[in-house]
Amino acid sequence: WTNGWISKVGEQITILKKELSALRKKQFETILARDPKSLAASTMLAMLLHSQGRLEEAEKVYQQALSIDPRAAIAANNLADIYATSDRNLDIALQLAQTASSQMP
Repeated sequence: WTNGWISKVGEQITILKKELSALRKKQFETILARDPKSLAASTMLAMLLHSQGRLEEAEKVYQQALSIDPRAAIAANNLADIYATSDRNLDIALQLAQTASSQMP
């Protein structure tokens, strides 16, 4: 009985996490539709996509954040990570990492 119950709870938690992620994504997209220059919303959306492994989408949104503020440390750092881990645009990744580092305390 206990194992079945634990399994059911685990399944429900997984479903809730997916629903919460979808809701957060929609909220960030709504904010960006109203205010396309929202650095916070674009960064948070990119981070959500990045955490879900949706790297192509995250890359585009990080680039959007950096077009709003080229010194956006979190966006620069995380885009550098995407480039470095995919072994492409390494020169740009280095520049982004340096930008992020220079903005961090």
